[in-house]
Amino acid sequence: PRSPRAAAVGDRVEISAAGERPSGQATALALAGTLVAPPGAIACMVLLRHGQTVNNVRRVYSGWQNVALTDQGRQQARAAGEALEPTGIRFDQVETSALSRSEDTADEMLQALHHPAVPATASTALNERSYGQLEGQPYRENWDDKTPPGGETPAQAEARVIPYFDEHIRPELAAGKNVLVVAHYEPVQILQRHVTGDEAAEPQNAVPEAYFFGPGGTLLSHTTVPLAGTR
Repeated sequence: PRSPRAAAVGDRVEISAAGERPSGQATALALAGTLVAPPGAIACMVLLRHGQTVNNVRRVYSGWQNVALTDQGRQQARAAGEALEPTGIRFDQVETSALSRSEDTADEMLQALHHPAVPATASTALNERSYGQLEGQPYRENWDDKTPPGGETPAQAEARVIPYFDEHIRPELAAGKNVLVVAHYEPVQILQRHVTGDEAAEPQNAVPEAYFFGPGGTLLSHTTVPLAGTR
């Protein structure tokens, strides 16, 4: 499990972790199994949405509320970790939102992956889009492009997610560090669009997407990590 939070830096909270951080030197990336790094790759980002929550089942907006993962959601997170284990990947950094469903998904994944302790950061910049007064209320049609009362527009969510990636995550990738990013539907969708240009991304619960980067943080390729069994 991840260690208790340490001091906050802006909206980022550094989470202490025992053990040494891997070197993350910018050398050729060697993985096995379902993840085959393309020539020139020095780093991998695994990006995924959190596992299923009680509000997903109830079909109500969560936004910035803390809601629990279901048993199925925890199983989904463990399955994501198990799918990555044969690849031999080791992360140098974990980035989550400041919401418990994101952090809990990362915890379950890393335990299933038998991963050593790793530095982790939780940031509100990766939080789900705020739905204001709609949080806790049933889903409504035609609200995707509107501003919920007291909430954020899609553009406002994008304006915090993209700078965070460019300022904090891409530099790690450019330096040859492997990064695990666990967030929410809209932040994951924004990042997929920003990194690959994919306008049609529909992030599913706890399905890992692997992105390979070369020197300078240039995207080389992207693949969905196959998951075994039923979900």
